[in-house]
Amino acid sequence: MTAYEILSLANEYENALISTLMGYASIVSAFLVAAYLVADKLNRSMTILLLALYGVFAFQISAHGITKMLDLANVAHVAAQMAQDPNLNSVALYMLNSGAVNVYPYGVFVYAFIYVVSFAGSIAFFFTMRRQITK
Repeated sequence: MTAYEILSLANEYENALISTLMGYASIVSAFLVAAYLVADKLNRSMTILLLALYGVFAFQISAHGITKMLDLANVAHVAAQMAQDPNLNSVALYMLNSGAVNVYPYGVFVYAFIYVVSFAGSIAFFFTMRRQITK
């Protein structure tokens, strides 16, 4: 692959990752609003159903986001190997020398941490609202 194709592929993965993260943020925000408005009004079976649906969708989107981050890390690794070539043009050197390729392998852990903390925090918020409003 040429340097332009590698950079284009990295750009597409970044866009897919950002849209996945925004989808996850939308699901978490909708769950938080629902928890605030109806947590005390749900019976046990509806609570289990809501938490199960939220868990499935949140897991699916977070797994998709982590997969995209891993793909982006692989593309960044290929780009870092290409940076050793002295005949690269200036477009390729812009990204390769910016330090962005060194961030992507660690980004997997950062995104996984964001997904886990936001999921656990939203579940804790749900039960906190359920307990506070019921009292």
